[in-house]
Amino acid sequence: MKRNATIIILTGIIVILAGALIAVLVYMRNQPAPQRGIEPLVEIAAMEPDSSIWGTNFPNEYSTWLMTRNNNTRTNYGGSEPFSRLEDDPRLLTLFAGYPFSKEYNEERGHAWSLEDVQGTQRIIETTHATCYSCKSSDNPRLWDELGLQGYDAMLFSEMTPHLNNPIGCANCHEAGTQRLVVTNPSFENALMPRIWIGSPSPASKCAPLSAATAMWSITSLGMTRS
Repeated sequence: MKRNATIIILTGIIVILAGALIAVLVYMRNQPAPQRGIEPLVEIAAMEPDSSIWGTNFPNEYSTWLMTRNNNTRTNYGGSEPFSRLEDDPRLLTLFAGYPFSKEYNEERGHAWSLEDVQGTQRIIETTHATCYSCKSSDNPRLWDELGLQGYDAMLFSEMTPHLNNPIGCANCHEAGTQRLVVTNPSFENALMPRIWIGSPSPASKCAPLSAATAMWSITSLGMTRS
């Protein structure tokens, strides 16, 4: 009898906790889109590639973006000084033999240098496709919207170059007006869609896209600007 009472109590606790969890998730899902506490100084168009325009409404964030122009400091973890990793560790020449990275492999620099560095690398040849620009410019969200992913990737690197004027910037990872993290790279979205553990990266959801967009920001910021 005592054992049955314990089971009933534990079952009741589990049901209550499950109900509370469902209520919290429903509440979070139905929250309105975040709004700024003050009126913006300028209206930022969707997928605006010019980060200086974003800087009018978000001066603190833009000031840190500007710092990527001159923070070329070498650290124990690489830093932003564009030194040659092939010269620093000649073993990489053997490891990358036969691959473009055996021609040039420099430490990446900050966002402001992404276009200049990828256009100057020796790894780019006449047959290189525009996919090498995928994580290098804030013009990309607009171009993906206009051309579609297949149309973008079908172009050669040299054909895409005239269409890109801005390095990595706010539009790569943020929603205009709110600065909310969003996924803009369709290849990244396609790669994540089958992974149920992270959920759909569609901005319609309140929770799952935060993980996806944060992951995209990490890739863009930390691992995809090598020259």
